[in-house]
Amino acid sequence: MTKDAKVPLASAIGAVKELQSQKLDSISAIAKGSPEQLIKVFNDQKVSKSVLSAAKKATKKRSNDDQTPVTPNKREKKDPFALADAVPVEEVERSLELHSAKLTVEELSNLEFVTNRAPLVLAFAVMLLKYTMPEQPPSSRWSLAQAVVSLGSQSKARMIGLSNETTAEEQGWGQGQPTIKVMGREISVLKRWGYAWPAKETGTQHERIKVDAQQDETEKVALWALDLEKLKKIDGPITFSNVNSSNTSNLPVYDSKAAQAYLYRSFDSVVPQKSEDDSAQKKKPSAKDAAAKRSANVGALLQALDMLFESWSETLTVDELDKRAWSWYVQIRPEVENGISGWGQKGSIKLKDILDLRRKSPNSLG
Repeated sequence: MTKDAKVPLASAIGAVKELQSQKLDSISAIAKGSPEQLIKVFNDQKVSKSVLSAAKKATKKRSNDDQTPVTPNKREKKDPFALADAVPVEEVERSLELHSAKLTVEELSNLEFVTNRAPLVLAFAVMLLKYTMPEQPPSSRWSLAQAVVSLGSQSKARMIGLSNETTAEEQGWGQGQPTIKVMGREISVLKRWGYAWPAKETGTQHERIKVDAQQDETEKVALWALDLEKLKKIDGPITFSNVNSSNTSNLPVYDSKAAQAYLYRSFDSVVPQKSEDDSAQKKKPSAKDAAAKRSANVGALLQALDMLFESWSETLTVDELDKRAWSWYVQIRPEVENGISGWGQKGSIKLKDILDLRRKSPNSLG
């Protein structure tokens, strides 16, 4: 629709659901459809005619290609979205799994890190999704969590006067797309129909949560969080035929690996103040050692968050846990200056503050 029929990308995406309802769910089906069916979808005779013409040309071209003998020595062009040409899905999802530390409560309580607010939101969101949307593969959870961060940053920038631009969301670029709510924020999503990933048998009981009687069907399909700003910028030819792939390089979605990398470089240890008697010059850690330390810090943070969400998972519904998550984040986030001066400013967080938010056992004192 976008490449051959020149339909704007937002309009093309918005038409998908209606096309499916008309049973026009493939190029060949559209080519065999009637102009009246397409007019019902696009409400525009000219656009409908262009789509029908483009579908017929594409069908004819495919038919001719099928009859053309393949030259053995000719290198076939690879589909950029094909999983067979990329890293196996099992390996992709394994690399994106959350790895918590295995420290004692006392060890966790003594840890304090320096960070800014955005990566802390990311950590909260990605761990929350382990409990509220356990059916989602790790790649989807990272994408959805990054959307929470990015949309929150856009709102914050507008609120403090750092930006006065109208967002793509306000301009209607998400119109027609299904949405879900994470930490109270509406996120436009792209369904990854048919995406099969090896859900681990171990740990399923650990991730169980009280689910509402009627769960939206959207949440049962693997999802990408749609990046509306990127969608706006690339308004033009793009193929969505393989949105079930793990490769997001050409899709307007929030990238899972980028989100993961951002989290793992954002938590430094609090450097203890030097005493007057400490005259020894400590050697600055290498980049490799510093990265390993940050990774260990993130593992400890994820363990504390995991313990927090697990403590409430048997008593709260999905919606209730989602609402609580934002209030918990607000209680422990770093203190920064108000307004523009506090944008990106770093502060300290104590894991003890996260652990103190856990649900207390009925048998515990206090």
